[in-house]
Amino acid sequence: MRSRYSAHVVASQEPCAIDYLMNTWATEQRQHIDRAAVEDWAVNSQWLGLTVVSHTPKGDNASVEFAVSYRTADGSPHIHRELSQFRRDQGRWYFVEGEEPKGQVPGRNSPCPCGSGKKYKRCCGA
Repeated sequence: MRSRYSAHVVASQEPCAIDYLMNTWATEQRQHIDRAAVEDWAVNSQWLGLTVVSHTPKGDNASVEFAVSYRTADGSPHIHRELSQFRRDQGRWYFVEGEEPKGQVPGRNSPCPCGSGKKYKRCCGA
């Protein structure tokens, strides 16, 4: 999970990072991935931080819930939350799929997950 986030962060300076992202998708998923969209999101975002909320290993499978904060090209802040499924194959982990976690929005007075130090209601929740 962290290596995939790091690939997003360095994609604008390291074009091979997009190859890494594509190669860490589960083989059966790769044909459904829009490489240009992945590259556009990675290169045209300012990545601000990753928070791993939970990690549940189950043998050669694992679930990782995380939140990433980023700014788009127009400067607007965003938080992407996801519950991702990973599978280990021959000692290497592959991203299988992800979905938005249900009911996991920070409270208005909670610290903003983007790491700004502000309350959620005054930052990304505004």
